[in-house]
Amino acid sequence: NKSEERTLTEYNLSRVLYDKEILEEARKYAWLAYDERDFVLNDIQQANIIYNYALIQEDFGKTDEAVRLYNEALVHNPNHVKSKVNLSAIYMAQEEPDADKALELLLEAYKTDKNDFSVNNNLGTAYFLKNDNQKAVDFYKRALSIEPLDTSAMLNLANVYTKDSIVESLEVSSKYPN
Repeated sequence: NKSEERTLTEYNLSRVLYDKEILEEARKYAWLAYDERDFVLNDIQQANIIYNYALIQEDFGKTDEAVRLYNEALVHNPNHVKSKVNLSAIYMAQEEPDADKALELLLEAYKTDKNDFSVNNNLGTAYFLKNDNQKAVDFYKRALSIEPLDTSAMLNLANVYTKDSIVESLEVSSKYPN
């Protein structure tokens, strides 16, 4: 059907423009695809169209709108890993991080795809926020086994080791004062 074909073309054009960092144009076509998403009968494709628009809205600082859209994408495809990862990142970046909500989403995403770098890296961060440093280390190491040269995962792992080292040193110094 022509309407579905046009909608998918707008979606694909938006993705290409986004990848080339032509964000205003990407947003225009993402909106058009989102607005016409009902022409697409496949729920998985609809979820991808919604996710794409959410991602761009988030890039433009419209976080509340992005949260709404990521949740809408999950209605169409409850296993949409990228929506869960991005939602979890938003929850963990809030002024008052909601690690529990993030962890719930990420554990669901992990069941869908254990080998997704972002799932593992964000699980490490969620556990780090919950002060479960051993699980944080485990997931950061899993992320690095997937993408061994990723500097963000390396830095995250170093932060856990640094925190553990500081806590251990404080514990030792309180036991053995000078």
